[in-house]
Amino acid sequence: MLLLLISGIWGSQFFFIALVIDNVGVITLSAIKACIGGICLLFFGFFYQKKSEEYPGVIINGI
Repeated sequence: MLLLLISGIWGSQFFFIALVIDNVGVITLSAIKACIGGICLLFFGFFYQKKSEEYPGVIINGI
């Protein structure tokens, strides 16, 4: 079921790009997609928190 959801989201991206590309520039569209992805990852990070002691290497690599 999750695979079906992911494939639907991935496939619909091409449809929406075809609709929006005439009104919005390519760089603007890429920036909007990156911001939406960043916001989704931010929410995921808030709900899926781990203790920082468990992953010290990840914190150092993130900096």
